[in-house]
Amino acid sequence: MKRFMSIDVLAGAFFCLFGAATVWFAHALNFGSAGRLGPGAFPSLLGCALVLVGTVVAARSILGDGVILHGIAWRPLAAVLGGLLAFGILVPRLGLVIATIVAVVIARLGQRPIKPVETAILSLFLAAFVTIVFVWALAVSMPVWPVG
Repeated sequence: MKRFMSIDVLAGAFFCLFGAATVWFAHALNFGSAGRLGPGAFPSLLGCALVLVGTVVAARSILGDGVILHGIAWRPLAAVLGGLLAFGILVPRLGLVIATIVAVVIARLGQRPIKPVETAILSLFLAAFVTIVFVWALAVSMPVWPVG
């Protein structure tokens, strides 16, 4: 029974569940034909690939020696989710640069020990990187600085 509580089995089950949900929701879209694929083709094929990858990952863990899940590290999980939530809330209000810096700082709170110099360098680098990629290279319309 312990083999079914390994990290890889749970990850494989998550992949399978997410892939099956993707195929289910893509079912409502037109798949098209081999010569002219419709809007439902890519999500359906991606969902099938996720189910396949999840099955392989889970099977390898069950048949081999998988790492047993002993517990969940709640602090890093909460920090990363908090950073993502803060980013989503702050981008429209404070702009991409400040939202990225705040999200990185919040996400890094999940790490022990907290390293302020590393966090500052990482947050500034990522803020510059996402600004270059999304605003300049991809021309995504979003505020870079606070609106107002």
